Amino acid sequence: SLGSYFGSFSCRMDYPTILHGELFAITLAIEQAQVRGWSRLWVESDAKVGLGFDCPLGFEGTLE
Repeated sequence: SLGSYFGSFSCRMDYPTILHGELFAITLAIEQAQVRGWSRLWVESDAKVGLGFDCPLGFEGTLE
């Protein structure tokens, strides 16, 4: 599969740590996907801290 590119966005973020910034960006991406009705989302990050964060509440399921 060649995949599809739907778009991108940017905004100024001023957070005290890399973890805060990464988690905000990932949360914003999930919210934008939900608004657009996208049920599948591929999250990429250049910071392992953002993707390696172990959420105590966990997350399972889809955005549907």
